[in-house]
Amino acid sequence: MSLDRVNRKIEAIRQVAAVALSAANWLVPELLPEGRLRSGRYWAINPNRGDRKLGSFYVTIDTGAWRDWASGDGGRDLVSLAAFVWHVKQSEAAEQLASRLGLSVFDDSPRPLSEVARQKQAERIKQALLDAEAKQKKAEADRARGAAKAKIYAQKIWKASSPATADHPYLAKKRVSAEGARQKGKILLLPVYRKGELINIQRIFPDGTKIFLRHAEILGGYIPIGIPKSGDTLFICEGWATGKSVSELYGDACVVCALNTVNLEHVTDYLVERFGESLDLVIARDDDRKTSIAIDGETVDNPGRYFAEKVADKHHLRVIAPKWPANAPLDLSDFNDLQVWQKENLGDRSL
Repeated sequence: MSLDRVNRKIEAIRQVAAVALSAANWLVPELLPEGRLRSGRYWAINPNRGDRKLGSFYVTIDTGAWRDWASGDGGRDLVSLAAFVWHVKQSEAAEQLASRLGLSVFDDSPRPLSEVARQKQAERIKQALLDAEAKQKKAEADRARGAAKAKIYAQKIWKASSPATADHPYLAKKRVSAEGARQKGKILLLPVYRKGELINIQRIFPDGTKIFLRHAEILGGYIPIGIPKSGDTLFICEGWATGKSVSELYGDACVVCALNTVNLEHVTDYLVERFGESLDLVIARDDDRKTSIAIDGETVDNPGRYFAEKVADKHHLRVIAPKWPANAPLDLSDFNDLQVWQKENLGDRSL
């Protein structure tokens, strides 16, 4: 495909995204039927995770941006959302949306437009692009203000909270210590840092539900366990409970928990830049043996392994994974799962 045609296709996708945004009020519920609009966000069940209830997956109606804070999935517009929902490439999703929206913007569009229709379409697209740009600028300003306020609030509640108690249901379930966590009432609090600054709080409720502070930033955020010294090995993983188990397994080792698969790359980029010359960085990956996800229309098995190996190859880092006994259930997927299973079935024998 020539460069000119590639550029035309990119522009056509951009135009479809803008027009789709103007139709977001009915298009998003059509893409995600099981959902609810609340405060400008459409909360839905992630169609690729088998979720049973609303919680972490949402679409911002004003901008088309979407995110699942639990899995790290996300995108900037409704074309990427459609591609995610339909398990197709973004170009294919854009063509399907164009048909749904009555647009003829691709080189091989099935029906030619009359000059009058073409002019009306051009005016419609021009206005949609202007509206989308204005909404994006406003959303970015609102996001920055919200994140700044959330950071101040995070620091305030962290200082006002008390050290977590060992009998918190989540700690008991995960069989990890309370060290590093705090508590407010029945809610467990974990500090999320970015480049050494506290920017967010992960709240864990007694039933295991995890929620970050509203408007607070997550991209590039991490939860540290321990303070490494020059020459130490620093492990990088996803979840906090996983990090606690990795720390225990390697003799109170220092760990940085990147929260999800997508954030793993952002956090590792920072750690390599900041500590690559002084620390031995090792990725302690999840092993999602029963999970498959769609990435740009392609099915990827075991996202924990996929993202970890992608980041490790980028920075030439070592990767470790749980070593499963022959009789370990396939639904176990990380170091904490293995630690809990072994303690429950084999006593307190080490991993």
